[in-house]
Amino acid sequence: QLFELVTGGRDQIVNVWDLQGKCSLVRSIPVFENVEGVMTVPTRHLRQQCKERSVFRGAFADWMRQEKELPAFIIFTVGNGGLIRAWNPLDGKSVASHASPHAAKGELRQIHCLDTAKGTKMVTIGEDLNFMMWSLPEFEVFSHIMGHNDEIVHVQLIPQITWPQEMDDEADAPAGGPLITADRFVCIANDEHPRVVSCEGFGAAMLRGHTDVVISCDVSVDGSWIATGGKDQVIKVWSASTCELACTCSGHAGDATALSFSKRRPRTIRAASQQEQLSMTLVSASQDKTMKVWEIPSAKELEKVLGPGSTVKKSKVTVIAHSKEVNDVLVSPNNKLIASGGQDKLLRIWKFPEGDLLGECKGHRRGIWCVAFSPIDQVVASASGDATVRLWNLKDFRAIRSFQGHSSAVLRVAFLPNGMQLMTSSVDGLLKLWHIRTAECAGTFEEHSSKVWCIDLCGKRMVSGGADSKICVWRDTTEEMEKQRQDEKADLALKDSRIAMLVREGKVEAALTLALDLKRPGQMRQILLDHTMDTVGRSMFTGAKSETAPRSGSLESIESLPKKSSHKKRNKAKRAAEKVSKDSNGAKKDEMEDPKEEDTAIDLRRWVLSLNTEQLERLVDLLEQWNSNRRMAPLAQMMFAILLLSVPPSTLKTLEGMNATCRSVLSYATRHMARVDSLLQKTFLFDLILQSGSQGLATKDSEGSDTSVEALKRTMDVLLQDNEEGDEFEEEDEDEADEEASLEDAEEEAEEDDVPITSAPPKRRRTGRKDVQEQ
Repeated sequence: QLFELVTGGRDQIVNVWDLQGKCSLVRSIPVFENVEGVMTVPTRHLRQQCKERSVFRGAFADWMRQEKELPAFIIFTVGNGGLIRAWNPLDGKSVASHASPHAAKGELRQIHCLDTAKGTKMVTIGEDLNFMMWSLPEFEVFSHIMGHNDEIVHVQLIPQITWPQEMDDEADAPAGGPLITADRFVCIANDEHPRVVSCEGFGAAMLRGHTDVVISCDVSVDGSWIATGGKDQVIKVWSASTCELACTCSGHAGDATALSFSKRRPRTIRAASQQEQLSMTLVSASQDKTMKVWEIPSAKELEKVLGPGSTVKKSKVTVIAHSKEVNDVLVSPNNKLIASGGQDKLLRIWKFPEGDLLGECKGHRRGIWCVAFSPIDQVVASASGDATVRLWNLKDFRAIRSFQGHSSAVLRVAFLPNGMQLMTSSVDGLLKLWHIRTAECAGTFEEHSSKVWCIDLCGKRMVSGGADSKICVWRDTTEEMEKQRQDEKADLALKDSRIAMLVREGKVEAALTLALDLKRPGQMRQILLDHTMDTVGRSMFTGAKSETAPRSGSLESIESLPKKSSHKKRNKAKRAAEKVSKDSNGAKKDEMEDPKEEDTAIDLRRWVLSLNTEQLERLVDLLEQWNSNRRMAPLAQMMFAILLLSVPPSTLKTLEGMNATCRSVLSYATRHMARVDSLLQKTFLFDLILQSGSQGLATKDSEGSDTSVEALKRTMDVLLQDNEEGDEFEEEDEDEADEEASLEDAEEEAEEDDVPITSAPPKRRRTGRKDVQEQ
């Protein structure tokens, strides 16, 4: 067994130490670069794999097979040279090396062995803070994991088209077209290596080929090809499936700031296969103020040259697009127009692919960062540094609508697939969703903490990236939320029907509890009004009946009428009293025959005592709200009285916010009492009207009589007399003598009670079919 230690440093030397003795130096290996990381891998299992499988190719695998005296371990080093090297510790020679796949000029920081027993896997960490997984003895990268990124300057989803089997020709194409999904996206993180990232887990593949920072990107409409451009003034086209280089376009004199493939999507499988035979068109814009239209070989031809790739040295069309650098360029969905926006505050519309200027849109106060065509209408949207988004008509190039809400420059704008909404991102770190028809903000998303450089939408998925080095993948949940709202609505309707069913079954207290739990104050109010106010009214009527003398209209009150009253009047009052007595007896009989009425009666005290603490707090809050409402105040006051009389004070003290509730109730109670006093004062108006008439109420006690009983008796006399006088057509032949006798009786009673009579009663005489009254 060996006990050796391997160390490396920035002195560009790797040392091997013997740990069995006094840590003596065994060998020093010069590596000619600053060593940032060092690792050892056992060789026994690796050599056995190389002998059993001849498929392993490469310098490292060949050395493992051919080396006669194989060391016990191999040394791997990484440093600032951008190389991963394997060293033989016996002779100090390099046996294999591999260029760094990392960005940031390939600088490496660490290397570790993931399988210390067999040595078949290792991981490297570069200056770009990403992880690369390596397999041995192949000495190749098999996986890339995104760690920490620099600023995310561009993201774009890669569409995946699913064709139904029955769509064979144009006539069979459905209105919505094929199914478009997106499971991957292109990410540019302010370095020279764009990444193809999976939306599930953020596994990535690198696009290696640029020599400087990449700042622009676009994906073909079928998701098969990726175009990238950067500060190296070169445009490269990659295969989205294999991440291999397919084509290189060079010709710009400045940074390639924007790219756009043709956007017309085939609607059938046949149209898609035909499109693969045709050459592709790519539009690019640059800081050199120009816009170029490139003709790229067809997809069939590009597949043949994957790896080294073909070269396009000259563009088909070149125009000076703006007076300052061009920030964005985009082809319309029907492949007829090109929109470009620049730092000169102009949005210009060009003919595709000829590049002829059709018009320009003026109105922004600062440079335009992004443009977007509507998928359903002839309008184009532009995002500007003046913190606004404008919608332009493509017929007259005039502004239709302006969207204002961001506090800083708007960097990106995109239409949702339905074409009725916009999504924008800004320097203020916010994403906003807008309704196009009303120009109102439908939602604001605050996931990012710094400026959001880029967004992209495809199908039901959106991805965003910003200066906070954060990539956010969003999913459209509109249908799910709508279904959830419908389910909640149906559930509430079911519970509402449950409340109504409990009321019909006579379980009123259970219905009140359920309405309280579901926060249904309207139903609680209706239940209380239906089942408690009636009870209160009956109780009040019964109490008044028991405390007063026999009411006017009863048989006893009829006997107490003056003997000088007319026989007709006495007979009429007697008939009315018999009817009332009959109705009352019938009601009592019905009550005795209907035992369910007593069962369905609600006991509010029992119900209040059955509530738990949470329900009591909810009830107190509801009553406090009712007490502040003029119409609901009487019901709230009644319930508060029951609550205070039923619930022990120790329980009331534990209710949250009870002190504030009491203060609120007392303050509103003062207002309610003032309103009741005012209403009471207005009731004296009836006394004034009755006393000012010919037969007013008694104001003094008669000898040996009760004031309240006498007042009630005289009030009933007045009401009965008024009813007789109001019936003009039934009482046409009233006896004159009876009227005079009634008048004499009234005068005698007034003299006995010391009540002045202000005027004599009117006399009637018949004139045709009308009664004429003489004062």
